[in-house]
Amino acid sequence: MSTTQCSISESGSAIMHPEPACALTSPAKLVQVQSQSTTAGTLVTVSNSIEGGTSKNRSGLQGSPCVPQASIPDLPRRSPVAWKLAVKQWEEPDPVTGKALKDWDESWFKGKMREVTQQKRTTQCLIAEEFARCGRDEAAFLAAYPAATLGIKALCDAIDHEHTLRGERISQSSKNRMV
Repeated sequence: MSTTQCSISESGSAIMHPEPACALTSPAKLVQVQSQSTTAGTLVTVSNSIEGGTSKNRSGLQGSPCVPQASIPDLPRRSPVAWKLAVKQWEEPDPVTGKALKDWDESWFKGKMREVTQQKRTTQCLIAEEFARCGRDEAAFLAAYPAATLGIKALCDAIDHEHTLRGERISQSSKNRMV
């Protein structure tokens, strides 16, 4: 593993520094970049503090600890095949982690990492479990959820609605709702 320091300019571009200690001439942050060659390519980790651990992000909020292998690729928002990618991510091992989402270590999606990975993991789980409930049959799944061809958001809304109708999910009214 190699470690390099760089500064991040106000525009967000990275400026690499060959020396560990460097003088910054423009308003920028000093960050630490670690790169590690893996079989799937080069894995790059950036942390905002040289000491490591948690750090503050650009908005000044406390960041999550770095678990570089725990990342979930974004699903296409309005693709008719996005649901297939969600099922694939849930069931098939990722080349970087060697684990499918369903087999992840709990620390990768709980605790402080929940801010980074929990929502995506929950979405993939919801879609994969509903696909399994339909007997892993694409035609039956698309017949039950035609919204799957519209994208992930529409599909998740349709699954939530179906769960509510079946009594598997209790809908709660907003406390802020005007009566």
